[in-house]
Amino acid sequence: HVRWCGRGNGRNPVTPTRSRLQDYQLKGIKVDIQLLESLKTLSVAERIQLVEDLWDSIAITQEEFGLSEAQQIELERRLDALEQNQSA
Repeated sequence: HVRWCGRGNGRNPVTPTRSRLQDYQLKGIKVDIQLLESLKTLSVAERIQLVEDLWDSIAITQEEFGLSEAQQIELERRLDALEQNQSA
């Protein structure tokens, strides 16, 4: 079984050692095989739109998470350093 994926030089297929489905199963994630098969029947444009919609949902979810206190302190430290470097 050969599939294209992000590894390699973009011209040659990469043969995975195990499928992503197996990866999900190893992590204890239940995968709906019928759903996956039905998604494969979508046109490329429809699959791209689906991925964009999923990505947008991730971006929205990410906005719900604020910075931790440590991250906020580090951000302020870096912004202060940036301002000091710009005024020098």
